[in-house]
Amino acid sequence: MRFHRSRSLSAKPVQATYAILVKEKVVGAARLFPLTDAGRAVEAGVWIGRTHRGSGVGGAVLRQLLDLARAGGAQRLVASTTAGNTAAQRLLATLGASLTWDGDAVTARLNLLDVD
Repeated sequence: MRFHRSRSLSAKPVQATYAILVKEKVVGAARLFPLTDAGRAVEAGVWIGRTHRGSGVGGAVLRQLLDLARAGGAQRLVASTTAGNTAAQRLLATLGASLTWDGDAVTARLNLLDVD
């Protein structure tokens, strides 16, 4: 919570943070952070409680983030995960992201103009 509050609710917010709701219960958070040094790109982050992982929530949230990013004028999306998070890697690759590995860090890059 402190992380999201410091970046979204401060006097000068640097990102948009969204609560992930399932049946009116908060089960996670998602965020979009504009990358100022990367042109019209945003970084996405999604955190889902363990009890809701693998149920399609992540895919639904990521698609909504893509729509929000495009509506805000972004042309590219970047997401970071770990080598062990194969579910996130699969989801990002399914949407057309290119993945690169650097040790345990995995970075996904997605051209928003190529995604429906």
